Amino acid sequence: MGSSPSPQAVESKNSTTTVNQGKYVKPLIVDPDNPERYSQVLVDPNKLYNVVKKAQEQKSHQEVSLLNGLIDLVFSTQELAVAHGLGLKGKDKEEKALNRVKVSACEAFLRQTCTAEGWKELSQVEFQRKFTAKICNARRDLKNSMQKSS
Repeated sequence: MGSSPSPQAVESKNSTTTVNQGKYVKPLIVDPDNPERYSQVLVDPNKLYNVVKKAQEQKSHQEVSLLNGLIDLVFSTQELAVAHGLGLKGKDKEEKALNRVKVSACEAFLRQTCTAEGWKELSQVEFQRKFTAKICNARRDLKNSMQKSS
């Protein structure tokens, strides 16, 4: 019998958890108006719990810590390194930009968590700057790892 890579859905109390390639994943956030909107943005629930917990332990700037963790959880270093930002400047950059659904899922989860925890919300400028910094760091890390391997 061959193993099938097709995901299996398992109902949990808040949302559907999926078994995909031997890992348990669930949608980062579920939009009550459109449940399918973020259904492809899957994360490991244990890692998400750790990201939120780490942010809660911060004395200040919890929202920045949360966004840092979310970006690391949702995007791979490779995705960040090859992306042309958020695709805000010019039509030609839109196609090479980070996945808009993933970015908006991060933003929605961040806003929901900040509201629930009573933290201040990041402005759009701060949100975009954090992504830009993560992209720059991913490019640096990728470059450094290539230099070490050669």
